[in-house]
Amino acid sequence: MNTDLLLNACEARAQSAIALLRRGRPEDARLLVDALSRDVRQVLEALAREAPKPLDARSERRLAEAVQAIDDAAQALGGDGQDEVPLMLRRSLRQLRALGRRRKPSRRRLAAGIVLALAGVVLLGALLRYLAAPGGESPVADLTAIKDALAKYHADHGAYPESEAFDGLYSKFGASKADWIPGLVPEYLPGLPRDPRRSDDKDCQYLYMSDGRDYKLVSYSPPDCQAVAAIRPDLIDPAVKCAYYGYWTPGAAAWRPTEHDPGDFREDFFTRRLADFAALRGALERYRAEHGAYPKVGGLSGLYAASGALNPDWIPGLVPRYLPALPRDPRGGSDPARQYDYASNGSDYKLIAHNAEGCYRVFKQHPELIDPARHCWAYGYWTGGGKDW
Repeated sequence: MNTDLLLNACEARAQSAIALLRRGRPEDARLLVDALSRDVRQVLEALAREAPKPLDARSERRLAEAVQAIDDAAQALGGDGQDEVPLMLRRSLRQLRALGRRRKPSRRRLAAGIVLALAGVVLLGALLRYLAAPGGESPVADLTAIKDALAKYHADHGAYPESEAFDGLYSKFGASKADWIPGLVPEYLPGLPRDPRRSDDKDCQYLYMSDGRDYKLVSYSPPDCQAVAAIRPDLIDPAVKCAYYGYWTPGAAAWRPTEHDPGDFREDFFTRRLADFAALRGALERYRAEHGAYPKVGGLSGLYAASGALNPDWIPGLVPRYLPALPRDPRGGSDPARQYDYASNGSDYKLIAHNAEGCYRVFKQHPELIDPARHCWAYGYWTGGGKDW
């Protein structure tokens, strides 16, 4: 069999194994991986035979080291040495790149073939390890089972089960309780899965947040995130990389677990802030209508500067023509981190209540107010160009 056919066979086995795993048939997929390992050896032998000239001693040594690295990586992925795999792969890839720099096309092809074979073994070994049956080592399988149950619940009830915040069996981002996704057990799941680490550490849990319309479901601080990122990049939140992975509806894409929710929600403070912001926004638009720009400031400006100095004219030019006085956050005090803050370059602005209490409650009821740059550290209003300040 020629090399091209062997490489095509490797690719076909890889795709078939992925399909079997997604259909819940890991044992069948394992048989394909065993066959793929044999194919890898055949590819290497065939590529070496096709070279019109024998490799020199140095290249042969590098090739032997690369083959050994492939074997070591495959063995580690099947056992307890998965933490050593990235180092093995980096070493083997350096050796393969060195082979690829040879001027003979056949040797570049040899290096390319080895990389393809290496990728096939690593990919499928990782798939077998991390996409196994629910209840085993794989958060992916558990999260997929929960996602499917949530879809059925939504079909029956027209909404997802609501949460307090990012709830879990143990959570520092929301409520900690056994029924951390209410309503799924026993009708949609026999029981809520538990993170396979079986820890009461709040950094090692499955977390769920929903306002009824959308949801986010994640495994927090998972040890297998690098492998999952290579296999299922759709599960990775690009904004936080490997802090967690999971599933979410489009409306929940920007939701992120955060410890910061300083205090219980206060309706009176929230109502007061909305009224203050409405007055400030109106004054800012009147100022802009007359001056062609919003009042400019350097960075975030509040009643108290970061140094602690009082800054009563924290939005310059509004008082007294557009407002009788600039409002003050209802918490009072002189802490610079607990004030209204304003930023503007003249063309856009951002106006927020910093470190406001009860942020998750605001997040659920008025997600449009949550600062996309700070999540639960602030909420308020902004123009389009000031969104990410």
